[in-house]
Amino acid sequence: MRIILITLFVYILSSWIVAAQGNFKPEWYKQEISPVGNGQSEAWGIEADSSGIYWAVSTETKSGDALDILCSKFDVNGNALWSKPTFVGGAGIQHCYVIRSTDDAVYFGGRECPLFITTCDMLLIKVNKSNGEVIWKKTLDQAGGYDELDGLEIRGNQIYTGGWANTSTEVYDTDAGFWKLDTSGTTIWKNHWGISKVADHQDGHFVVDNSAVYACGIHKGTGIANLYEGKAFLGKFSLSDGSLIDSVTFGSSGFWLNWENAWGMTSDGEFLYITGVSTPTAGDNQVFVAKFDKNLKQQWIHYWGGSGTESARAIAVANGQVIVGGMTNSTQYASGGAYDMLVLRFDTTGNFLGYKTFGDSKDNEIRDLAVYNNKVYLSGTSGDNLFNGNVKNQTSFLVKTTIEDLTDIHEYPVQPSGNKVCYLSNGLLHFDMEKEGSFQVEIYDYMGRIVASIEKEFLPQGLQTIPIPVQNLSAGMYFFRFQNRVYYVVV
Repeated sequence: MRIILITLFVYILSSWIVAAQGNFKPEWYKQEISPVGNGQSEAWGIEADSSGIYWAVSTETKSGDALDILCSKFDVNGNALWSKPTFVGGAGIQHCYVIRSTDDAVYFGGRECPLFITTCDMLLIKVNKSNGEVIWKKTLDQAGGYDELDGLEIRGNQIYTGGWANTSTEVYDTDAGFWKLDTSGTTIWKNHWGISKVADHQDGHFVVDNSAVYACGIHKGTGIANLYEGKAFLGKFSLSDGSLIDSVTFGSSGFWLNWENAWGMTSDGEFLYITGVSTPTAGDNQVFVAKFDKNLKQQWIHYWGGSGTESARAIAVANGQVIVGGMTNSTQYASGGAYDMLVLRFDTTGNFLGYKTFGDSKDNEIRDLAVYNNKVYLSGTSGDNLFNGNVKNQTSFLVKTTIEDLTDIHEYPVQPSGNKVCYLSNGLLHFDMEKEGSFQVEIYDYMGRIVASIEKEFLPQGLQTIPIPVQNLSAGMYFFRFQNRVYYVVV
């Protein structure tokens, strides 16, 4: 075994093992707190374009009410341009899970429910971009039971939406549901697909091109919340009527805590990138990130997680990077002491580039993200006991950061040139010792764990060659650190 590639990038370090790991630093951070004492406020969807940032929160606006949707628009500095409570004084529950904008309007999609969420309807709201006024509001009940809208794309004057629908009286019988409208709000068709007596969902964002609707979620789920025993699902559906064209499943289905769910998807135009939650081993919830072509052939899949629980719902592709948002409570990653926001990065060929977290003593989860002009906007919810029932102090957050902050990459191509040597060959590290003194080299795997280390009390100034113990490393990507620099290594 030998190192075949070395210094693709240099990462300048201060205290972090790999500079692409650690806490990210928001440019600004906003919270939306319910005006009702001990009231709830939670957020999902986010959208950004050249005219601003569009955000929606579901919050208790009056005592005795359930959740109303508050739609807002911000400029890049976080200043509110408008804020409109789309529903005030209602006795039901409204959520916004997805937002999409066009030249003159912004669409907010989610669900509208009575106080008890057993007969919710798909919800779609069209809002004027310039002033926040509602143009129209539409709901859809597929089959008399529970419905919600999770996917939303606009192509010309055609609106494609998706989600899932309770299509019978069976407890776990839900289907992936699709609904096509025109921009005036007129329904063109509605359809749903699934297997009888089990749960099939379209979850999170989906992708629409000139050929099909590509939707992900869960297939054949059962148990509490329809999530267990199912497998992650990717389907290709007809633009003309929403019928299934082709599908694949992946992951390891199993009872109770062994479950898979694809919770979010994006595309770079050619490929589909999917994220969600997986249990590669029993009881161990981790993030998965996968790449498929549009013939539904898997290109790669990776799992990421620590000693605790991880999951992800948000995903985007920008600058050749796949950016994933979710949460972690593993002690080696969550410095806040509870569940922290989590951002993972891969390149589009599947190499893991790093992770960052952000949080406090509360539970924090990123539920959607948007990238525009190298700025990253993260939307989610914070609270006590966010994932363990008895939720308290629940607030919505909107965070702005940058791709540069998430990467901390200073791109200095390092090539053997003159006596400035730094490369690995056949297990030998060749480098230029800038000044005499002690020397330490450490090699980390993609999870940030030390897999090899060498220390020398003294080396003279000048060109050096030392052996690196790589013979026991499996093929993959590693980072090695010395002289306060970290180099990207492929074994």
